[in-house]
Amino acid sequence: MSKLYSFILAFLLSTQFLSAQTDFSSVSFSASNVSQMIAETNKAGDVCITAFTLKGTDFLVLDKQGEKVATGSYPYNFANGATVLGMIGLPDKFILFDEAPNTAGAVQPYKIDRQTGEVIMLNAVEAVPDKNSKLATTFVANGRFFALFINKKTNTLYVSLFKDEHTPEVRTYSLDKVNDKQMYNRLVKRGELTLMVPGMDQNMYSNSALSKIYPSEDKLVITFDMFGNTDAPKHTSTTEILTLDLKQDKATLQKLPYLDTKKRLLFNSYVHQNKAYRFILSGRALQLEVHDLATDKLLKHYAYSQEDTIDIMVNDALRVGTPNSWSPGSRSIETNKKLFKKLGNGIPAIAVDALPSGKLQLAMGTYYMQESRSANLGGIATTKAATASFGGPAALPLILLGAALQGSSITMTEGTGVSTYFQSILSADSFEVAPGSFRKSIQDKISDHERLLYSQKVKPAGVIVYTDQEQAYFGYLDKETKLLKITAFSKE
Repeated sequence: MSKLYSFILAFLLSTQFLSAQTDFSSVSFSASNVSQMIAETNKAGDVCITAFTLKGTDFLVLDKQGEKVATGSYPYNFANGATVLGMIGLPDKFILFDEAPNTAGAVQPYKIDRQTGEVIMLNAVEAVPDKNSKLATTFVANGRFFALFINKKTNTLYVSLFKDEHTPEVRTYSLDKVNDKQMYNRLVKRGELTLMVPGMDQNMYSNSALSKIYPSEDKLVITFDMFGNTDAPKHTSTTEILTLDLKQDKATLQKLPYLDTKKRLLFNSYVHQNKAYRFILSGRALQLEVHDLATDKLLKHYAYSQEDTIDIMVNDALRVGTPNSWSPGSRSIETNKKLFKKLGNGIPAIAVDALPSGKLQLAMGTYYMQESRSANLGGIATTKAATASFGGPAALPLILLGAALQGSSITMTEGTGVSTYFQSILSADSFEVAPGSFRKSIQDKISDHERLLYSQKVKPAGVIVYTDQEQAYFGYLDKETKLLKITAFSKE
């Protein structure tokens, strides 16, 4: 029966999603005993694929057509990739940034030559002038490497922007000017910031993070949901939004209206086109709020109890995954009673994406990871490298990276837990319910491809997910053939 199911699943997936993807590349890559893999592109569309192994680090450079340009290796595995802070792509080289041991406020760059694959350790670079500041997080976005430092004593936040391997541009923000003394606790003690990449952050797994970074060319928006702010009124919590102007040393901190948390109320938010969408769960009720960040006004509010008809919900709610293993398919939830029961197990999450003709597509629900799995993978899930460093224009903001790949399933884009969610279509102007059809996100397309590989019993040695300006890419290293097979997915 299981063989028949696998055959039917493989047939349906291969025929239904063939038009959404193309074979991009199949090249030899001799990396073995891979702990994790990352990828980064440059503006020309070249990609540098890095594999951290037990004995060292292997590099592979492909051009825009997927042809092999160069390979290289380095006799150091960067603690299986855990100390790596990020990578950027330039026309003639790729720069890997590592922690600089025993040097406060510095980073260690490595150059990977695009033509030859030669790896050279460069001189350490001062990333921040304040030696008493602490590194909070790093990430790559829009072709730049970002390092955020904070000095708890002076309440000063620094953003260092690297365009290459040389001295960065440093922005300095006095947090006293936004009347806040809690930023160190948000960024360092709480930590675990997740980078949100447009179009690649559309599921419950990605968006269950309670601290998120939304990068753009001229600003960073950082959101904090359910943070235990000691300055907040008793038994309340809210969504806090820090905006950092990258053109000048100016910061703003906004707070959405406080919510009463005495009745086990949980919530999470998503920022889209300067609007904050907040999804709220409590017992047998759920709410959706839409806030205009430019005017600090509430634009729309939906509230439903278990007994109500949830008129913003299109079709049945869905449940993907099981508590003990990854599931290759989704199941419908047909009643409100079952939906609220399932939503009660997990962290709230919401995703928003633009549709044609002035409409928005929303997904709201929860993501749940079994405690035993969270404990086993937690060492990777909580490192700054895993949560933010590799999420720029070349990778998904993956929490687990390659950790789950050593098991029997791939589980890259949906996580190893359970997603429960429903979808809505709203007008982008009035936020009223609107007719329309859903569009598959890039993550959905990649998930379909993963299910196909799962049905074919593929067990990769490592996996990468990255994007360039035109397409998204999913690649896996075949354990037996040592071939890196990459599939391209249209962003349309």
